[in-house]
Amino acid sequence: MEKSLSINFDVPEIIADPFPVYEQIRAAGRVVKNELLGTWMVPGYQDIVTMFTHPEIFSNSPYAMAGSGGLDALRGNRMMMDSDPPEHGALRRVAYDAFRRSSVAKLDKTITEVVDSLLDEPALHRRLTSGEEVDLMAAYCRQVPATVIALLLGVPVADIPTFIVWSDDMSKVMDSGQHSSAEYMATVERARHSGEALWDYLQAQVDQHRALEQDDLINDLLVANGNGILDDGQILATLILLLIAGNETTTKLIGSGLRMFAEHPDQRQALVDDPSLTPGAVDEVLRYQGVAAILPRAATVDTTLGGVDIKAGDIVLALNVAAGRDPEAFPDPNRFDIRRTPNRHLAFGHGIHHCLGNQLARLEAKIAFEGFLRRYPDYQVTSFEYAPVFLARGLDHLVITAG
Repeated sequence: MEKSLSINFDVPEIIADPFPVYEQIRAAGRVVKNELLGTWMVPGYQDIVTMFTHPEIFSNSPYAMAGSGGLDALRGNRMMMDSDPPEHGALRRVAYDAFRRSSVAKLDKTITEVVDSLLDEPALHRRLTSGEEVDLMAAYCRQVPATVIALLLGVPVADIPTFIVWSDDMSKVMDSGQHSSAEYMATVERARHSGEALWDYLQAQVDQHRALEQDDLINDLLVANGNGILDDGQILATLILLLIAGNETTTKLIGSGLRMFAEHPDQRQALVDDPSLTPGAVDEVLRYQGVAAILPRAATVDTTLGGVDIKAGDIVLALNVAAGRDPEAFPDPNRFDIRRTPNRHLAFGHGIHHCLGNQLARLEAKIAFEGFLRRYPDYQVTSFEYAPVFLARGLDHLVITAG
């Protein structure tokens, strides 16, 4: 039987704490109509796995609904995340081959050097050790993945602040679809300008790499595309996806983890005492808080999910973070437990759209957590604030004291 609710995901209260709303949706049914958005909502783990396992029924095409400003800058080119087979296969194969050539394992030393350099920077070290309040999102959580992705792509580290601005502008249009903010059109325009600037920048980098071969991901992508599988537009769209996804998701993962550890001091102390627990802690942060709160799909045919009839063309929202608190998939799901095993969360998706960069994100978060906790095991969070974006929910500010 069809059930419905009317939920505005983009209000600050729900962005700050969506879990009561997730439980309201779960109590209403396996598949629930959102009358405000005109979409279906799916909170259950197994139902979402079913959606992700059948891209021929649940298409990735509706990503364009999630903020047109940044996507307009792609000039009609598709990315892996908004494409379906067979186009998706060609895009993913080239990107996978490039990642395999770049080898995440060899980045361990680079990421450690980035983390050490940021945390040992004299001004930040002085502020933290003197007990001064510091916004870790600005000083640390954004800097780690932005620096790593710049080094990985082979672009100048001096351009990192500009990358962060472009990435933030483009991610801010990724709301849940209703565009309720009075400032939304200005946000879209900023995203469009940033997307165009990023496109032109990366085109210049690709041209430079073709003229002079370098040992980095852009070069590896060009080599992987040696048979001309992708045209330049598809290569640039792939690079934009790698840059935005590699920056935004890991930034939010690191911020969420540092907040969770402060709120669960017993778990934090266990990490300080035994850093070998950190990989499990990364996965628990991904399950417990997540990053991509909603993954939209479009039904390609009339179908049934969770006993509800869905028509071709209907938009279906996989509530990915809600799946991480599904009691049928995770015992005691509202308990934060860094030793939880198994922990088969869906934070990186499932099936053909499983995130290619998941190993890199896990490694960055692991090293970022270990480096910070080694130096500041007793830090306290004094305030935090979420960015006004639900689809890719994450902290904008995380203010701490450590001295």
